[in-house]
Amino acid sequence: MVIYRKYRPQKFSDLSGQENIIKILKGAIKRKKIGHAYLFSGPRGVGKTTVARILSKAINCENLGKDFEPCGKCRSCLEITSGASLDFTEIDAASNRGIDEIRQLREGVGFAPAKNMYKVVILDEAHMLTKEAFNAFLKTLEEPPERTIFILATTEIFKLPATIISRCQRFDFARIPVDQIVNHLEYIIKQENVSAEKQALEVIAANCGGCLRDTLSFLEQMLLISPENITLADVQKTLGLPDQKIIHELAEKILQKDTVRAIQFVSELLDGGKDLSVFVSSLIAYFRGLLMLNISDELSGILDQNYTQEELSQMNVLAQQSNRNVLTSIMRKLIEAQDKMKFSDFPHVYLEMAIAESSVKDELTKENKDDKNIDRDGDSNKEDVSEQSQKNIENKVENNACCSELSKEQWDAILIDIKKKNHSVHAFLSSCIPVKILNNDLLIFVKHKFHKERLNTQQNKILIESAISSVIGNKLNMRCLFKEELDSMGIEVNDAPVESVKEENNVESEDVLSEALKMFECVEE
Repeated sequence: MVIYRKYRPQKFSDLSGQENIIKILKGAIKRKKIGHAYLFSGPRGVGKTTVARILSKAINCENLGKDFEPCGKCRSCLEITSGASLDFTEIDAASNRGIDEIRQLREGVGFAPAKNMYKVVILDEAHMLTKEAFNAFLKTLEEPPERTIFILATTEIFKLPATIISRCQRFDFARIPVDQIVNHLEYIIKQENVSAEKQALEVIAANCGGCLRDTLSFLEQMLLISPENITLADVQKTLGLPDQKIIHELAEKILQKDTVRAIQFVSELLDGGKDLSVFVSSLIAYFRGLLMLNISDELSGILDQNYTQEELSQMNVLAQQSNRNVLTSIMRKLIEAQDKMKFSDFPHVYLEMAIAESSVKDELTKENKDDKNIDRDGDSNKEDVSEQSQKNIENKVENNACCSELSKEQWDAILIDIKKKNHSVHAFLSSCIPVKILNNDLLIFVKHKFHKERLNTQQNKILIESAISSVIGNKLNMRCLFKEELDSMGIEVNDAPVESVKEENNVESEDVLSEALKMFECVEE
């Protein structure tokens, strides 16, 4: 028998997590206030159907204990456990989602329980029912037969009609804490006469997202690989996790501005056939840990439990040597790179750019601080220092070697390219004004919040940046900015309307706007 079925909880006390839910359900059993319909929602693998089965046994148990736990030995408990009970039905709504199946269910629950006190129907993956099936089920849920209980389980409660939700007692299941999963794993390996490193179990638990079923499935896989002793190295290799020493060294190089060595790390990872997406996730998690430790040692408890004490000590030293703003900036760049890597044939390029930009931005910040310090030493008048510092910043923007302007011909070519692919995006972008190319960013002036929001959606941003790249010949990031934002950067913008690009067989602007409005269902009847 597979591990997760072999060690599936049979009593409330066997469960990991969900203590508050168990307390409420036991209270209902104690007071004999059993509801006619329950709704269990939450992530997969956290015990929804398991709790439903235990509740079914508890309310029908012939030898219910003082702690309101099912005995597991009486006729009713054994029949429900084996699935042989005539008064217990478990339906998978993913494969029985139509109106015909619900009609059969309604006919089946119309009869009184055959042997047990209550007839119980568990509807797993309830969100998969069709609209017609929900409508057919609603009447039964409103006026259920006497001594019949429905338990609905779902991972996507937002797909359930409000009429269904309002007629159930709702319980929201949370992800299971890592420490409780580790305790459960230690119990199982002890029963299986296997040894395991504590750190290995912590990494398994931390990388399964609070899903106990996934954790036990992975444990079974590890038992096949290491039937006698599960080590941290084996777990990291199986999960595809990078060595924490490499992560620490790369983070250290990034913070030390050793961009050359940091990018060489990325190249070595690619040559070694490593999964770059997993590596970036681990790197982001590492910088998150540095940020937590930089804020306060008291936050070390919320870190993922996949770091040894030695690793935490190294992280703490690095965190105390780092600037909080620098850490958050690097994290932001890495998260942006991770998002773009999903849609690129060259994902490593985005990671290399994030590493390079992290160093550049921090160096500029350092220069600005140096300017302020020089001004402060040379003049005690704070107002003069502030004015001089502002001039220094403005001069850097104005005289930046990577700062240039986009020609009208280039902008027209970009608009034509976009129009061929998406008229509505072209309509929005036509109302904007290209301002400057600053470093790797094309600054675009927008007047309206709605335009900025639509242009910044992931799909539209990819489309526009692709058109920019094909026309300019360089990869540029689009940045939509309001006038106030450009003013704060010392950049002036002429907000006069730009003459729209002309081309043969051009559809009228009204038609383009109409198409854009149709896209967002705003056309008047």
